[in-house]
Amino acid sequence: MQKNTNLNCDTWSHLPNAKHIDAVIASLKAHPQEWIDAWNICKEDSVWAVMLDAACCEAWDVCKKDLSRSGVWDATLTAAQYAAQDAVLALMAYDDCAHLLYSDPREVELLAKFNVTAAVLIWPTSMVMSKNLREIHL
Repeated sequence: MQKNTNLNCDTWSHLPNAKHIDAVIASLKAHPQEWIDAWNICKEDSVWAVMLDAACCEAWDVCKKDLSRSGVWDATLTAAQYAAQDAVLALMAYDDCAHLLYSDPREVELLAKFNVTAAVLIWPTSMVMSKNLREIHL
């Protein structure tokens, strides 16, 4: 499998969340340890871990119904190097979830506890993205 180094390549540029997928991938490349730390914090929550499996299945079902979304997965996953796969999946499946990337992670966690699929998928990402956003604005 050839590694995709172009952000917002033609494979996902048609999606409403293309620029957010690019932001997730760029953040992953710039702050890999923060991604690992966020993932480790979230996976300690056993309820979240169970909900994550269900959320992934639900988001996949959404993507499978729309061929313009289902073909994006391999290209974005290669670019994201597997670490941000849940956020990319949420951004592919749900056009209205990008705001969660930049929301307070405690709010995203609360939505995840109420089993809001996109929030379950994005919670670890919100920890990294919201921190980096605060750094930019300081």
